[in-house]
Amino acid sequence: MRSDSRASPGLPQRRFYVIVALLFASSFLNYLDRQTLSVLKPTIKAQFGLDDSGYALLVNCFTFTYAAAYMGSGWMVERLGCGWR
Repeated sequence: MRSDSRASPGLPQRRFYVIVALLFASSFLNYLDRQTLSVLKPTIKAQFGLDDSGYALLVNCFTFTYAAAYMGSGWMVERLGCGWR
């Protein structure tokens, strides 16, 4: 008896490259966000009238938000799983 519900042999290799591409894209966006904030420092300080301590507070809030997002997404993946079992 033939089963047509089996995955094709190339599917795991394709999935691997999709995962690698998604990891690369997320890492790239992460570094791009951080660099954009530092490049725009003069503009942000002038636009919002911040001094160095105000800008430092802004950067710290940005960093803590990233940390919270990492914890939240880690919890979500642990709770829901990756879905490729």
